[in-house]
Amino acid sequence: MAPDASGEMFIAVLNDRFEILADAPLPQYDSPRAAAYAARDLRDGEEGIFALVCDPDLPPRMDILGRLGRLGSAELIRLRDYGVVSWAKGQGYRVVLIYDRPAGSRLIPGLNGPFAAMSEERVIGQVLTPVVATLKQLSKQGVTHRAIRPSNMFVRDEDGVVLGECASVPPAFDQPPVFETIGSLMADPAGRGTGEPADDVYALGVTVLALITGEDPAAGRDSAQLLAEKMVTGSYHALVGAHRLPDAIRDLLRGMLEDRAHARWRLDDLSAWLEDRDMKPIRSPDSLKPERAFAFAGHAFHEPRALATALAGDWDDAELPDGGHEILHWARQSLGDDDLANRVLTAIEMSKRDRQSRVGGGQPALIARLCMALDNAAPIRYKRVSAYIDGLGSLLAVRFRDQAFQRDATEIFRNRLPGCSMRMVEGSRSNAPGMARAFARFARFVESGGIGGGIERCLYELMSHQYCHSPLIADQKVMRIEDLLPALERIAGRGHSGPPVDRHIAAFIAARCEVNVEGFLKGLNSNKTGEDAVIGMLGLLAAAAAKTKGTRHPDLARWISKHIRPAVESYHHRSWRAKAEAELPAVIESGDIVAIYRFVANSEIRRRDRDGFAQAQARCRHIDRQIAVLSSPEARNPRQAAEYGHGLAVTLSAILGLTAMATTVVLVLY
Repeated sequence: MAPDASGEMFIAVLNDRFEILADAPLPQYDSPRAAAYAARDLRDGEEGIFALVCDPDLPPRMDILGRLGRLGSAELIRLRDYGVVSWAKGQGYRVVLIYDRPAGSRLIPGLNGPFAAMSEERVIGQVLTPVVATLKQLSKQGVTHRAIRPSNMFVRDEDGVVLGECASVPPAFDQPPVFETIGSLMADPAGRGTGEPADDVYALGVTVLALITGEDPAAGRDSAQLLAEKMVTGSYHALVGAHRLPDAIRDLLRGMLEDRAHARWRLDDLSAWLEDRDMKPIRSPDSLKPERAFAFAGHAFHEPRALATALAGDWDDAELPDGGHEILHWARQSLGDDDLANRVLTAIEMSKRDRQSRVGGGQPALIARLCMALDNAAPIRYKRVSAYIDGLGSLLAVRFRDQAFQRDATEIFRNRLPGCSMRMVEGSRSNAPGMARAFARFARFVESGGIGGGIERCLYELMSHQYCHSPLIADQKVMRIEDLLPALERIAGRGHSGPPVDRHIAAFIAARCEVNVEGFLKGLNSNKTGEDAVIGMLGLLAAAAAKTKGTRHPDLARWISKHIRPAVESYHHRSWRAKAEAELPAVIESGDIVAIYRFVANSEIRRRDRDGFAQAQARCRHIDRQIAVLSSPEARNPRQAAEYGHGLAVTLSAILGLTAMATTVVLVLY
């Protein structure tokens, strides 16, 4: 940040190209959690752009920004550039997104205030048609929007709208509950996940309903009430209610608001409907009431989803003394659903294996697995955590400072609940390549609990663009390993007394580094101040330095020097130790972290030092034994004394010879 020529306005510069005028807010382009500011392009002076400055406590969707920037859709607000800038003094760094300014105003300011209903033809022509085309382009790029609502659309012209931004917060984080499906409403807003195109279709259906009726479809109901109504009557009836709609729009909304994701209209179905408006939705089969309800907590349940919701509603008091077998019997005998029964059986067997192997589990883990079995379209629910698998990372990032939440998340990984969820949901969005193997590793991370592992490692493995949460550099929003050492260099002169590697930095390097650093982590966890810990710390920093542009970090090197003396003093050979102590200051002054690591680690010298020390110890033990013999009564015999003396002389001569050879080796190596 720097003052402009007038000295009155502070300006941040992104990627040496875009100026962000921090004293010129543009509230008309604000997102719910990100503030908009005027910006200009330094290359051509263009000012028809704006900067969206993201909330520092919420992770933006960094993984999709590159693909959004490549899209050329006129119906989606254009992303020009993005990156991290130093914000106002004392406020740290911020992620900034640069967008083209929309030509018109928002379609509606929001659902809370009054807005005029739109005609059927205008909704179809100006909103539905261009948005469907845009969603199809996004789908080809593997991107879901997850922020479709009338207040996030801008009027382009009478022929169409422009969809607003969707990347400043986790997917669907800002969405009002009415725009989210039943499953998504069960999840924490930060854990709703990237979802599928079907989730965008649902949100677009609610948008169409709101625009045609001119009112909030959820008026007068909070999130819990809305969820309950959607579960009991279905989304279509819960939202449309008594509204009289044209037949074609009614069919359209039935298809878009279908609660079964596999039966909900796809984007191609919407395109077909737009051509002739004659497509009919698939009717939901009439559900048969089971012969026997399942009794739990004083209530009778006829639907598996309702029972799962009740089980997940009270973790402190929920008890299943029979281990879930009564639910299994109910699924088989009363519901006659073999697939459901098999999932319940899987949940029971997995919990039984956990108890036998003492991995973890207990009643909460059993209940979590049974919830997955009863409602395999719902998010993972465990105590304070409720998230889809692809939303676990963003939820963990948002709630990481909450210690109680952190404990619950740790138990989720220790109990291997994500793997259970993937088994329950065949063909779901959670079955990404390698995800099952990754979650198996997460269990090991939290079980070890060491530096470079734990819940911190899970966070950085789940979120490839998550900034490092270390208290040392959290305000700098370091997301890439190549930016880590420059960030440490910037704070090195602030007088930190502790080492430059903490739990977060170690986990961040381990997750981001392409080389195997497990050996360094093992050393770092061996003890806090010894030789192995020092070399482990230096090895991690050297691994990061190998990915960093520029090799000199003088302030960081001086910071490191305060914590590496144990490694230098660990040399057994006094001349080697003295030589290392004499040469270390020059190596430190070079500011080359890799060179410092190589100098201190010096595996060949340390191997010879250890071998020589071991040999010396063996010789000393041998001499001690011979001295003991000479001191014994048997040694008073003159002939035996001469023999022992000769042996001792030979041993001492050998030791002196080895010492001379070691001195020669030192002179050659150094």
